Amino acid sequence: MELTLIAACQTLDQLKKQLQVAAVAGAMRLLSSRPGERALARLPEEAATGHVGGVSELAASLCERQEALSEVCRLLRHVAETEPLGIRCSHLDDCIQSTVQQILSASQVLVQNPESRAALELLEVCRQAWAECLAALTVLVRDTVDASHEKGSSQSLHRHGDEAEVARLAGGVRERTSELEAEVERWPGGGGGEEEEEDAAVLLCVQNVCNAAYAACLLAKGGGGGGGLHKCTPDLLKKAAVLADECVKLSSLLENIVSKLARGKGRARLGAGVEQARLCVEQARLCLTAVRDASAVPVQEATAKVADVMQAAEDLLATLLPTVQIARTLKEKMGA
Repeated sequence: MELTLIAACQTLDQLKKQLQVAAVAGAMRLLSSRPGERALARLPEEAATGHVGGVSELAASLCERQEALSEVCRLLRHVAETEPLGIRCSHLDDCIQSTVQQILSASQVLVQNPESRAALELLEVCRQAWAECLAALTVLVRDTVDASHEKGSSQSLHRHGDEAEVARLAGGVRERTSELEAEVERWPGGGGGEEEEEDAAVLLCVQNVCNAAYAACLLAKGGGGGGGLHKCTPDLLKKAAVLADECVKLSSLLENIVSKLARGKGRARLGAGVEQARLCVEQARLCLTAVRDASAVPVQEATAKVADVMQAAEDLLATLLPTVQIARTLKEKMGA
């Protein structure tokens, strides 16, 4: 019986590896071929000339592209080696589907109002969001391959190998934090009154996020006073909880700002930004839940979850960055 179970487990592992190879190969083929992107590039011109038939044809091509990409995301989720990777796959699938729907809506608005500058700008925002989805898929494929290779070698590693992995993830968190700081330096000021208070709240929240992220990175890299990762795990999880909590606050602030702009200037125009902000809030809450779950178990068990927590933090910061960019861009356009 035991030998049969071992053989069955080995067969399942082989099947999973084959499925992973197929998923990665399919993703690479889709990313190297650009039929959907060519259709998307022609869409503004066709819609601006009021060519309904051309828009319908291009929309059908884009929908086919979306279905193929969504299928790849689902396959990658099934073969994900870690829970954060699986969450990223599901999140990206949602983003791809919502972005295509926004593109289709924007193209219909533009084909019915060819002279509308607002409709054309909305379509351009949606096209940029589509490009970001493809870039995110490229990173996701790379991380899936890396996770598979790391799992193959991690079984022979001792505790110092786990610490090296956490330190590597901490480097990613620090890099994302630096990008967030650079982006928020471009945040438009002024406006007075309630708008000025909102801007101040955003800047303060970003500073809190960055402080918590840097503190978590310091602990993850062994700067928490010695004793290794095991000793500093409780403090690291506390900092990660602060980071996730501040990210929830920041993403909620951004969602309110974008939604308010949408109410003032027309929701259709800013729909992509509102959806991105909403998804960011969900991602932040998922990260906070993961941190709290890790903190609720004994230190010995929590230490094993630190890598997942740091990966979730990096994913969260990566989601926050484009949301800040969208909010900043919309504020600049509305202030122009």
